Amino acid sequence: MTTYPIQTNFTTGILSPRFWSRSDVQEYRSGIKDCENMFTTRHGPIQSRNGTTFNLDLGDNYARPFGFQLIPNSVTGEAFTAVVSEDLTLKLVGATGILYEEELNNPSFSVSLDGWDKILTDGLSFVGWSSGSVLITPENALDGAISGITQLVNATGGSENDDRVIAFVSVQQGDIPAIETTISVGTTSGASDLLEFKTVKNSDEVIFNPGGLTSYYISFTCQQVTILPPPEEGVPTNAYGSKTLVSVSSSLTSTGAIEFAHTWTAGDIQNLHVEMLPNESSMYFVCQNVAPHKLSYDIDTNTWTFDEVAFVDKPTDWAVGNFPTTMGFFQGRSWWAGVESKPQTFWGSKPNDESTALNELEDLTLGTTAADALEFTLSRSGRIRWIEGGRNLIIGTTSGEFLING
Repeated sequence: MTTYPIQTNFTTGILSPRFWSRSDVQEYRSGIKDCENMFTTRHGPIQSRNGTTFNLDLGDNYARPFGFQLIPNSVTGEAFTAVVSEDLTLKLVGATGILYEEELNNPSFSVSLDGWDKILTDGLSFVGWSSGSVLITPENALDGAISGITQLVNATGGSENDDRVIAFVSVQQGDIPAIETTISVGTTSGASDLLEFKTVKNSDEVIFNPGGLTSYYISFTCQQVTILPPPEEGVPTNAYGSKTLVSVSSSLTSTGAIEFAHTWTAGDIQNLHVEMLPNESSMYFVCQNVAPHKLSYDIDTNTWTFDEVAFVDKPTDWAVGNFPTTMGFFQGRSWWAGVESKPQTFWGSKPNDESTALNELEDLTLGTTAADALEFTLSRSGRIRWIEGGRNLIIGTTSGEFLING
């Protein structure tokens, strides 16, 4: 007589055929062979899928929808649908609120200094790029030669009289606030005839209104305001007396339906890999040709943002045509892989400390302690295609599947 046990847990999801005969493992007992018009919940049971709804008329444009998990404890985990279309828009269906739109090109310096011009005095001050940041070194003299970067901005049509927030994030070696950063806006490169804002902080912001102008230059420059003593032992001399500019922004603020511009082609959209940050309101997008981007929602301010991920110490291999094509989350870290030039390599961020405002999930600074980022390379050939975190980190490549633990 055949018996059919009652199964109440389906958290493993649909099983690979390789698992069909593995009744000795727990994953088999909480898995399912096939699942149509149903979905498994994180609590175990399986439920019927809701009916379809009309979202958008996209005409002949190729597009893909992604469920944005705004409410982590809801049954489906999806509150809105993020639709990425080849008409170069990303729309949040049904969502309203405040949104930020970035005006600057290459604000996280992921592609060298593309879009930026240097401001420096040969022999006295210096500007250089390394791993997704800009090293700005003014002359080590009071009111000496400045150094920095500048970019021509063309205002989005209809926004010539709207406020925008200009901001920067930087790091300075040493404890002495010896370097002053100036945010300038002018009608010519490096000029400050429209705005000049000075600060010794490592991060700050200022509000600017173009007053009808359709184009202007935004500059970030540094100048020495305190003569530094010789560096203490252990302080890197190559960065001493410098500021490392990690990211900058000039963001438009508006209220209403949520829509952002993107640069993905139809081919990029087809190959997009998207991951939702567990128990948070952020969605990451990765593909080979465009730097990773992040869509985020701040429930406290009802604000949406969409921008390039501002990595700290991003690998130098990551560049146009050579960005990660897959990512995931495991044990409090973000994991990145699928880079064409290093097909078997995967990177893990620093573990995220939720008690602080910092986002260590985007910090890839390698080191020797448990709190540093990680980099590993598989010994077997084959490009990494996917990463999945569960009890262990599982990696799928073109040649097989691998279980990562340590």
